[in-house]
Amino acid sequence: EWSQRDLERAENVKFCRQYLVFHDNQSIIYSGPSGNCTEIKGELLSRDCPSGTQKAVVRKMSNSKGEEKQFLEVWEKKPEGEEHRVDSSRKEASQDRVFL
Repeated sequence: EWSQRDLERAENVKFCRQYLVFHDNQSIIYSGPSGNCTEIKGELLSRDCPSGTQKAVVRKMSNSKGEEKQFLEVWEKKPEGEEHRVDSSRKEASQDRVFL
């Protein structure tokens, strides 16, 4: 992940890119990008857990009515993660399954 300043939008924009690494237990045989760079939108905060097995992301999104919502996403190093919607006005949270 990295960020850079977008002068036209007058904001910092965050990007990420995933890589593939093939090895034979002694050396790296191949490493390269597995796709294009992706802009990360609405991310307020993200942290990896000390073991590196999970990542938490707080994200801000707007719905079609223009209402802003915050989501707490918990990602694991497997194809499934959890997403929790945080509604500060009602102190409620909902949980949905999200597939990568």
